[in-house]
Amino acid sequence: MSKALAVALAAFVACALHATGVQAADPLPCKTIRIVAPNPPGGATDVLSRMIATPLQLRTGIPVIVENKGGASTNIGNEFVVRSPPDGCTMLLGNISMALNKSLFKLSFDVEQDLRAVIQVAAVPVVLFVHPSVPAKTMKEFIDYAKAMPDKVSFSSAGNGTPTHLIVEMINAQAGTRIIHVPYRGAGPATLDVVSGQIQSSSDSLIPLVPHIRNGSVRALGVTGRSRSSALPDVPTFAEQGVGYADISLWYGVMVPSKTPNEMVRRLNEEIAAILATPEVQARLASLGSDRPSTAPEAFQALLSSETVRLGDLIRKANVTTE
Repeated sequence: MSKALAVALAAFVACALHATGVQAADPLPCKTIRIVAPNPPGGATDVLSRMIATPLQLRTGIPVIVENKGGASTNIGNEFVVRSPPDGCTMLLGNISMALNKSLFKLSFDVEQDLRAVIQVAAVPVVLFVHPSVPAKTMKEFIDYAKAMPDKVSFSSAGNGTPTHLIVEMINAQAGTRIIHVPYRGAGPATLDVVSGQIQSSSDSLIPLVPHIRNGSVRALGVTGRSRSSALPDVPTFAEQGVGYADISLWYGVMVPSKTPNEMVRRLNEEIAAILATPEVQARLASLGSDRPSTAPEAFQALLSSETVRLGDLIRKANVTTE
């Protein structure tokens, strides 16, 4: 999804909120609110950040900006927020990579200790997709195609150590394929090179992929998760196709530095929860395949902890490295 389309989505939500005259009663102690998206423009993290930013500005009367700080499997953006003042004015729109990175990198910070959860924003499946020139309509056909062409089928990812990298390594390890992993600096560029035909396959969050799938730029072969996505009801799950070992769904949420005061965390939670509860945003997220996660900060913090353990085990079993 292009940055322009992401901005248009945010503007759509903003207009709906503006029409209702919604605005917070008490001012927040910020001259500017910054939402750090730790990925390049065009991916799901960027889209979700912008869907929150404009309505939050309307509700608070405070300028809200989105800063894309991509690179190093989100570690650059994550660390930037860790080192930011704990005043609630700088937030991270974090994602599942926070749970992966502890097992993949030597970090100078600990996400679970140095950041605290505000609210989970979305939970979406991953879609494995191919360029239309690839003669595969199912996961089995894709795996058979890759087996017949060892070291010749390319698979782009958002970068070394990202969830999409983990998926292709698990397929290689479990199915005996030799698909070539091509890391990019973010999901947006990785997807665009499949659309253009320079790369044969990839996987990404359903959120930015829906337009490409619907216009035929790419072909979806499977989705992760326990059930099919309402946004792509004709696309079977990984588990339905016998590829449950690579089943990794994505989640996204807002984090702040760990020493941010409780009252600020509570206020930010209330503001963002109100935005997420609007019919316009609910409809948009549902159309993009997102489930409705709990809005409680404690639930998001518990998810981060449990996923850090689960994904760490998968990384070790598949012998995934960032080299």
